[in-house]
Amino acid sequence: MGYSAKERTNIMDTLSARLEMVEQKPRRETRRRRIRREREEQA
Repeated sequence: MGYSAKERTNIMDTLSARLEMVEQKPRRETRRRRIRREREEQA
């Protein structure tokens, strides 16, 4: 992979823009986080 500095910054710019467009899947809720959330809902 031989990219010049200009090509590399160009690629990184398009990559970050593409990542913003992609919908992020919600992260799986851990048991610890679920317990904390349920505790906060009860309070």
